[in-house]
Amino acid sequence: EWSPIRDLADPHMGMFDPGEDYDSETNRGKPDHMDEWVYNWYEICASTTDADNGCVHFNNTIPSHGIYLAAEGGEHGGVTVQGVGLDAIEPVIWRTLITKLSTYSDFDSYRDNMIESCTELYGLGSEVCTSVQDGLAAVGIGEPVNADRSSGAGLGQALVAADLDGG
Repeated sequence: EWSPIRDLADPHMGMFDPGEDYDSETNRGKPDHMDEWVYNWYEICASTTDADNGCVHFNNTIPSHGIYLAAEGGEHGGVTVQGVGLDAIEPVIWRTLITKLSTYSDFDSYRDNMIESCTELYGLGSEVCTSVQDGLAAVGIGEPVNADRSSGAGLGQALVAADLDGG
């Protein structure tokens, strides 16, 4: 029977335990939120060849799940994401991967560059950019668009908007 290596709709695939050895039959799931970050000394990562280059093949499911949510919509981590479709998200991903990221990029720079690429393509505050930001926030990378502004969350976006408006 065929089974996927990872499932962006359900990264856990019903079988994610970072405290157990990685086994494609019994523990093949991946993390779906920054709270579940897998370190190379965790058993699931340490049991893979060369600790999976710092667990990259485990942890990359976190932002991938966020982008899945931006495309398809859903609720995760207490954030509701309005899906805008893969056709709208693909150009943002392409632009980010080809023109923005470097070997040294981390998840925060990925988020910032995804939002920058989206803004260049669709405009600040667009439905697509809101979905990208909310999707990544749902997996713990940044804040959602409609975060409580009294706590300072979303202030950067408000400042950028004010600057673009000449304010």
